[in-house]
Amino acid sequence: MMGRLFVLALILALGLSRPVAAESVQLSPASMRATGQAALQAKRPEVALQIADALLARDPNDWQALLIQSQAARDLGQLDLARAAAQRAWRLAETRPQRYAAALARAQAEASDGRRTVSQLWLRRAAQDAPDEHARALALRDFRYVRARNPLRVNFGFGIVPSSNINGGSSSDTLWLTLFGQPIPFTLSPEAQALSGIETRLSLGVERRISTGPRHETRLGVNLSGRVYSLSSEARRKAPDADADDYAFAAAELYVGHEAQPSDWRAPWDMRATLGHNIYGGDALSNYARLDLGKAIALPDRQRLRVGMGLERQWRQDRADRSATIQSLETRYARSVPGGALSFGLRAARVRSQASDVDHTAYGVDADYTLAKPLAGARIGLNLGLETRDYDRSAFDPAGREDLKLRLGVTAFLPDLDYMGFAPEVSLQAARTNSNISLYDSRDIGVGFNLRSAF
Repeated sequence: MMGRLFVLALILALGLSRPVAAESVQLSPASMRATGQAALQAKRPEVALQIADALLARDPNDWQALLIQSQAARDLGQLDLARAAAQRAWRLAETRPQRYAAALARAQAEASDGRRTVSQLWLRRAAQDAPDEHARALALRDFRYVRARNPLRVNFGFGIVPSSNINGGSSSDTLWLTLFGQPIPFTLSPEAQALSGIETRLSLGVERRISTGPRHETRLGVNLSGRVYSLSSEARRKAPDADADDYAFAAAELYVGHEAQPSDWRAPWDMRATLGHNIYGGDALSNYARLDLGKAIALPDRQRLRVGMGLERQWRQDRADRSATIQSLETRYARSVPGGALSFGLRAARVRSQASDVDHTAYGVDADYTLAKPLAGARIGLNLGLETRDYDRSAFDPAGREDLKLRLGVTAFLPDLDYMGFAPEVSLQAARTNSNISLYDSRDIGVGFNLRSAF
């Protein structure tokens, strides 16, 4: 130990204006690695880099020398070298601690080069290969630090949902119409009835901060999403003419969002303007423009309240008379309660359209409860929703149409099963709609599998 300290003191005193040579200082490779690490800790990266170069001249596959080279090059601003050394160290790593250290070094090099999104990916890899909880906590700390300073946000979503009603069909096989004062039954086609199958969801969101200041932030973003379906064997037997591609849905959105606060960030105003396009069954469904305004209201005891309003115009591409203008109001309240967190919301919407099956007024209420402590390693959430819709006009009933929809669900998020910070979430959702017109009666039970970020 005294010999190593003496050698280090000698090297630091000389400043190593030339590479370490075997005849000038007799050091074993292990001693040189230790000296290189000590030089990094002493904030002498130029010394550490020369030691790493000498070690790599002896053995190009010296994993620890590559790590020293990457860290020293980063400190000296030689970011291409830092990135390349970390990448080679990653390829040569044979153990979890080695992969963890190499991933951290690569993340640091990328962050220093302003490539924060790539840095976040390598920090996810570091968290995946962390040898213990302390090391994982350090990787997560760095991840949050980089994410907070990254002007770019990328969100990815994937889910598979087996469902008893992928087409939104009726739970009844008969439509009752009142003609000349008498109820007359009409048999619904199999395609109009509920068909079971599997829904596959995929979404991608990219958002970039384009302006920021002490009291404002503006972001520009794009959202892409899609849903495709496959029919169960039972549904194919029931409706042999049905084609699952007819139910496929895709959406693309471009939006700009702005947050502002005259005094602090505890209760900001927010605004979002969106332009979008929808495709259904392979054909253009609608174009739309939407404006949303919201306000967060600070309350005591860590309670939260948000109020918002929206205005949307839809231009239907399939039938012009189904175009609509939508006005909405909503509020949401959240607080901690014994054993978990509770939130509930209220929503009202007025949809104006020439089409009788589109024009309506809707009111809804929903509640969410999340258990504070995991249950058998799963974070459990419960949700409940109730919505009424009132249609003044209906082609099937002169008195109009009234729908009542009830939704129940439970989710189980499994963070201990994560891979690179993405963990599965299993959900069970059940929904039922009762209508005075049997065509719109429906039931749906779905078991979902989704991937979510655990941090």
